[in-house]
Amino acid sequence: MSELEVQTSRRASAVGLDALSGKTMSINVNDPKYALMDPGTQPNQYFKAKMSPFRYAVRQYLKPYTNKQSLQLFSWQQRLRTPGRDSFFKYTSLMGSHTFYVLCIPMPPWLGHYELVKDLVYLLGYSIYISGFLKDYWCLPRPISPPLKRITLSKYTTREYGAPSSHTANATSVSILFLINCWNNTSSLSLQLRLLITLSIFGYYITLVAGRVYCGMHGLLDLFTGAFCGVVCVVGRRVAQYVLKDFDVGKQNIWYPVFSILFANTLLFNHVKSIDPCPCFEDSVAFIGVVSGIECGDWFIHRYAFNYVFHTGGASNAPLNILFKILTGVTCVSVWMYVISKPLLNSIAKNFENEKNMAKVDILKRFTRYFTVPVIVTVLTPFLFSKLSLI
Repeated sequence: MSELEVQTSRRASAVGLDALSGKTMSINVNDPKYALMDPGTQPNQYFKAKMSPFRYAVRQYLKPYTNKQSLQLFSWQQRLRTPGRDSFFKYTSLMGSHTFYVLCIPMPPWLGHYELVKDLVYLLGYSIYISGFLKDYWCLPRPISPPLKRITLSKYTTREYGAPSSHTANATSVSILFLINCWNNTSSLSLQLRLLITLSIFGYYITLVAGRVYCGMHGLLDLFTGAFCGVVCVVGRRVAQYVLKDFDVGKQNIWYPVFSILFANTLLFNHVKSIDPCPCFEDSVAFIGVVSGIECGDWFIHRYAFNYVFHTGGASNAPLNILFKILTGVTCVSVWMYVISKPLLNSIAKNFENEKNMAKVDILKRFTRYFTVPVIVTVLTPFLFSKLSLI
């Protein structure tokens, strides 16, 4: 056995799992020490005692694909690592981060691309939800560290399970969406520009996905399953658009936003229960909140002919106007997200919190916080733009 295999075996034994042989152990599944380990690295018996037979069988089927990958991934990482690449992939991973989406997704409607942002929200929201659901269902570990070095700006993400990769799911769905829009828009884009955009999309995709392996955050199973989630979301969105092509959201009464909110919370309150403490679910709550929020905002602006969000052209496209719109919009979203929302919702929630419903109230608080963001983007900020003569 090589020194690297010895290191990996020692690491696996220390967390109760022999990653090279996959042996099970007789353990006390309620021992608190197992809750302190990296998610997914506990012994097989720990998961068998807490999962249904089918769920455990699925995990056991997939686990061999993750058990032995760390050696090969470590070998790749050692050959490729340089300080410059470390910094590059560490910071470009922010393109798949929570804050990046909160601040960047609102921009298309402010610049006259309202339908594009709806597509983005649906694809990102459901790719996060599906990949998060499967993470919590499979409970598969990330590649073992050490020997791998996890290169990240956020320790938060290291507390998640490995497969599927949500970064890859997001990158796949977004890249396909932009490629479709690029090559369908043949009337206003030259061939050279479309080729340049295509190369940029592939550069973005390869950077984000390959970076997950380089940074020691994901293995190949994580990437393949993440990409599959992204493709499923794109297909689902296209099918829904075709089936509902004659659906007029503005003609719907109050049932439409009520149904949207009830459906979103049904998904969240019936989410699979994670075996380990894993923050994946928090992202699912946030993005499903955003999906419901944009549906309700869409209903409002169509039903009440709130056409500010659709206004484009003329002086509104002047560079200075665009700059002021972005600054005004980002300020509104940031003030709500990082100044007002938490203390406001916490003060309201105090009247309902107790030991029995604490978790439910936390879900509703987070859902409401993110539900409000697209309403601000599609209703409040366009109204402000009109009052500031930016449209």
